[in-house]
Amino acid sequence: MPLQFVSRRDAVTIYRVEAATGAERSPRVLLGSVSRHDFQLRPSAKVTMTQAEREEVESRRLYLQLRDGIRQKLAAHEIEDTVSDVLAYFTSVTDEAERDILRRAMTEAARRLQCAARAA
Repeated sequence: MPLQFVSRRDAVTIYRVEAATGAERSPRVLLGSVSRHDFQLRPSAKVTMTQAEREEVESRRLYLQLRDGIRQKLAAHEIEDTVSDVLAYFTSVTDEAERDILRRAMTEAARRLQCAARAA
């Protein structure tokens, strides 16, 4: 049976899509989910996976983990470009409410970067 991976904000939900009979929608069985925070598989308590399904889920879990690591590394190496883009946008904003929101966000980001730099 094919698997379906549905991305949610904090997790990727895994379903087994079973064959439909007639004009009905294909029924799905919840197999579990993979957390985007720790990339651990949380299997459904009532359903067991086949060996092929376990292998497919594990390969998807590793893919998600590696992709997240690459995204973090890319963001870290492009921090100067990101700051330049934010500053360029900030200078173009004329709405005072949006400028205030951006100013607070930049202040918080600067505070967090200073804390991280001290800890490093």
